[in-house]
Amino acid sequence: MSPDSIFPVLLAGGVGERMWPLSRRECPKQFLPLFDDGESLLQRAWRRAASVAPPEQVLVVGNWEHGDLIRRQVPALDRRNLLLEPIGRDTAPAVLWSALEVRSRDGDGVMAVAPVDHAIRSEPEWVSAVADAADCAAADDRLLVLLASERERPEPRFGQILCGKHLARTPAGRQLYAVSRFVEKPDPAVGAELLAAGRCLRSMGTFACRVDALLEEFDRCAPEVSGPMERLRPTPASPAEAAALEQAYQEVPRISVDCGILERSTRLAVLPTAVERVDVGDYSAFAQLWPLDARRNAVRGRYVGVDSADNIVYAPESEVVTIGL
Repeated sequence: MSPDSIFPVLLAGGVGERMWPLSRRECPKQFLPLFDDGESLLQRAWRRAASVAPPEQVLVVGNWEHGDLIRRQVPALDRRNLLLEPIGRDTAPAVLWSALEVRSRDGDGVMAVAPVDHAIRSEPEWVSAVADAADCAAADDRLLVLLASERERPEPRFGQILCGKHLARTPAGRQLYAVSRFVEKPDPAVGAELLAAGRCLRSMGTFACRVDALLEEFDRCAPEVSGPMERLRPTPASPAEAAALEQAYQEVPRISVDCGILERSTRLAVLPTAVERVDVGDYSAFAQLWPLDARRNAVRGRYVGVDSADNIVYAPESEVVTIGL
């Protein structure tokens, strides 16, 4: 399909509580310069998304208090493409609001929804896989197409996808399967059951679908979310509309799109990919993001380790010395 019909949606909310004190409410992890080139997770996610579709079609959903920070980090972001939530209600309302915005521009458009708190090691593969998923969604307007990782072992800390029957082979050579079952962060017993039931994959938190299909699924699966928000204009243009948005967010429950829609939908398909990524959920991710020295210390900045091993050191503007640690 044409990139002009794809609308990437980057979910940039959240406060990164598991990475306190480095990640703080005023500057959560997605805005920190975690890489040697000084880029943040948001900036890298924006660059990837702008490789899938024209930059003017990339939407970013974030918290209102981070609006200036997002604009500074992504100066090319069109002002009308920045959706700032008045209060945090997890990802379901964020995805629905972005869907309303996309529908106002292109009722046949395809959304490609992705979190920004992932570090992607194989960016060309990610761009290709997202474009492939968008093609599959455009070809069958019933489907919500999930991306799953073939390189990561399924585990209960993440969503798990049980593959069903084979549906198609994409022009890029990937295989598309129906989803027999999707469970977001299953308990250990359910996770083990999924692993034993067949081909089980780890969800990447990224999916593509036609905007009309997604809005239908919100009405069917999560009316408690779509009800308060369906009256809204996509982007508030007046104080009264901004007040209506805040009122709608006060009414909707706190629920993720994974639990509110994906666990309840019967229209899921999955596209396994070879994308290499790191879910930057806590400090252990740094050991995968940064090079390790001879004693398995992961370091960003100036560091001297004496009899020290298996440490994570983040000191971009300081020098750190450890002894016997």
